[in-house]
Amino acid sequence: MAFSGLFIHSLLIELNQLLQGGRISKISEPFNDTVVFTVRSLGKNYSLLFSANPNSARIQITNQNLQNPITAPNFLMTLRRYLSNGKILSINQIGADRIVYLLIQNTNDFGDFVEYKLFLEIIGSKTNIILVDYKNKIIDVLKRGSIEDERALLPGLTYEEPVSNKINPFEIQKPIDINSLEGFNKKDVTYADKIGLDKFLKGFNNPKPTYDDAQKDYFAWDYVDGRIFSDFSSLLDQYYQVSQKNVDNSDSQRKELLKIVRNEIKKNNRKLSNLEHDLEKSKNADQFRIYGEILTTYLNQVPNNVDSISLPNFYDDMKEIAIPLDVKLTNNQNAQKYFKQYTKLKNSWNHILEQQEITNQNINYLSELEFQIENTSKNELEQIAQEMQKSGLIKTNKNKFSNKPLKAAPEKFLSSDGTLIEVGKNNLQNEQLSIKNSNRKDIWLHVKDIPGAHVIIRSQNPSQETILEAAKLAAFFSKAKNSSKVPVDYLPAGKLKKPSGSRPGFVTFTGQTTIIVDPEVENVERLRQNLREKVR
Repeated sequence: MAFSGLFIHSLLIELNQLLQGGRISKISEPFNDTVVFTVRSLGKNYSLLFSANPNSARIQITNQNLQNPITAPNFLMTLRRYLSNGKILSINQIGADRIVYLLIQNTNDFGDFVEYKLFLEIIGSKTNIILVDYKNKIIDVLKRGSIEDERALLPGLTYEEPVSNKINPFEIQKPIDINSLEGFNKKDVTYADKIGLDKFLKGFNNPKPTYDDAQKDYFAWDYVDGRIFSDFSSLLDQYYQVSQKNVDNSDSQRKELLKIVRNEIKKNNRKLSNLEHDLEKSKNADQFRIYGEILTTYLNQVPNNVDSISLPNFYDDMKEIAIPLDVKLTNNQNAQKYFKQYTKLKNSWNHILEQQEITNQNINYLSELEFQIENTSKNELEQIAQEMQKSGLIKTNKNKFSNKPLKAAPEKFLSSDGTLIEVGKNNLQNEQLSIKNSNRKDIWLHVKDIPGAHVIIRSQNPSQETILEAAKLAAFFSKAKNSSKVPVDYLPAGKLKKPSGSRPGFVTFTGQTTIIVDPEVENVERLRQNLREKVR
């Protein structure tokens, strides 16, 4: 995605031309991470979209018809209170960074004119929307943090912009090292080197929204061969609608698979609960044996037709123990009944422990499948469906997915020092990556004790930088994607063991090293871009 600081610079030229001086007539929050403002400007209504989704973060005018939820979230209510009927004075960018804000004039509760700022900070997984008052105090935040955070974002605190040590490229007066300029992604650096920095920067002041079909990417002006769009709204709508269409097409399939998997998880959790109950009962096995042995020892001292008897317990200093009896049985039959109960429970102990282990393995496997289904593409859904069919989770005659074998193809990345890294997105890919196609000396990574992708570094002696980048990939493509300080295990692939008869992608290992990392979407995009540039 080309939504760099330089792209934003060009985009804001168009947004200010269309929206500066306009009034906010309506505010909606169609998704948890997206806010849409209906702005009346130049005699027309425009829909200004703020997206804080880390995978599609952006600001744009959109022509999409996005529905408002039935119940207004708290953040939306706050925005409506402070910004409804407000006038957009300007749309601004902090330097050339991926931080923009609306400067909005409105009246307060006393009827006085005051100004508010609504920030969109595009900072990877920390992308956020923040409303700030005229005193620079935070009114509300879409994704609230903690007071313990290094940069706390909470209502009532003073808003502080993220610190940048780089220089705004549109303010430089003399030649300067491109690496000291903000707003550039790696693709921007490549093109700037190719056509010259001065010419490259001047182009962003004369935007020509461009889409490159070959790269499936968009650009602020036509320094690449591609289709020229009349405006950024049309360009971005097409790009994100196509992306969303691919998701929508697979949505019903995704729901179907998730329903199957979640039902199986419920069944296995119920079974585990029953097994735990049976195990608790089996702990009383020795008590039944003691009852039987004491009854047998004192058989002649037990009267007939009584429902209980107290006898000396030679296992507890001859203290008396009360033994329940069945009046329909003889004393000897009562003793034999207790011996049978003891034998039955004793024999079931190992069986219950074995079933517990199998059930826990099933739950772990199903949880892994659930994560993969939630975070995979349409083609990879087909692979998961085929795996579920082979394992009996989907009946063959009910399978709505393709029966044609699909090649498992892990995604490839390139580290900063040029080392190939591969990431499996489902169990078939993980199996292919970690067991079938790995070199014993390649480095294998996986998040610790959490569902996630298998990651392989195609090097027997990777740099610490490459290990760190690969660990961040493992953390990002895992259930800990939105967490911080994620533990990731790594070791040579040759130390992996595949138990006989185990499910696809299941491995065991010892002797691992653990590294703590934060998942970063920027790391993912940077390593993807490294590979694209090498291929070109």
